[in-house]
Amino acid sequence: MPISLRKVKPQTYIVTATKDGFKPVQRIVRINERTKLDKAKQTKIEIMFDLLLDVNPEPQAVEVYVDDNKFEVTPCRIELTAGKHTVKLNLSGYEMLVPVQKR
Repeated sequence: MPISLRKVKPQTYIVTATKDGFKPVQRIVRINERTKLDKAKQTKIEIMFDLLLDVNPEPQAVEVYVDDNKFEVTPCRIELTAGKHTVKLNLSGYEMLVPVQKR
């Protein structure tokens, strides 16, 4: 959800973004003095939240794939950018289960 700020004094700021269920994210942002040529220009700052995925199945030593890329072998903790991901678990001798998405 974008937030618009107007008449921000040119200087360096520490921007902290918070969202329920996520750890706070901080960014250092430098706002420069505007010239006549870029009066209508806006500065866009994007902040992405990260999430931690803990995978600890029984039995252990399960291969973990995120978005079809092998990440770790369990038990593991994977840091991902918040958003839509496909997670698959694979263990030799077991059938790989593929999640079904409901619409």
